[in-house]
Amino acid sequence: MKKFSLLAVVMTIVFTFCLSMPNVNAQNEQLQKAKKKECKQKIKKYNSDGWEVYGTSRSLEVSLLKHYEKLEKEGVFEIVSHVQNVQLKSNIDIAAMSRASQMYAQQAGSTLRSRIIGDAGLDETKNNAEFSKLYAAYEIEVAKEIKGELTHDYTMIRVCGKNSVGKPIYEVEAYYIVDEEAATSARIKAWENAIRESEIAQKYANKVSEFIREGFDVTNE
Repeated sequence: MKKFSLLAVVMTIVFTFCLSMPNVNAQNEQLQKAKKKECKQKIKKYNSDGWEVYGTSRSLEVSLLKHYEKLEKEGVFEIVSHVQNVQLKSNIDIAAMSRASQMYAQQAGSTLRSRIIGDAGLDETKNNAEFSKLYAAYEIEVAKEIKGELTHDYTMIRVCGKNSVGKPIYEVEAYYIVDEEAATSARIKAWENAIRESEIAQKYANKVSEFIREGFDVTNE
């Protein structure tokens, strides 16, 4: 009797699984269609605005689809680096990476400031100069540390003008993938480096360290 009951349970599970498979497949198909539609719309927009993919033999469609695929993984996010007036193609990668790391560092500094003032309830007005130095030092260190965690995905460029000798000047839009766990490690290391020269930071080091470990959304500027 027990064997029969167990068999019935197993058969029910198998039957339910089989019924759910068509729905899962249908959802996956719809998702893939939506991705391709979004991809085509973005390509159309890029083309109409004069952008072209740079530094890869892959087509723009493949680059986009690969990018979307990476963003589906848990714990990752993108940073879009926008740089104008790049006069040499050889400087595109350096300029884009520098801008991306600065964007992340500025957001990290802004988040730290709001947490210190809001959640920690620390009165920074009494030591405004010290806190300002701390935020600046922290942002510099974050920008250094996060560079090693930025994974370049694809870059778009377009001509936005010409220089004094008639050579093209470029506008750049570069896309990076960042793993939040790795980014958190970079923020922690940056904080450890920043507090070495700051007495005010050492005073609140333990409390602020908890904020550093928490994730945050990167807002593209």
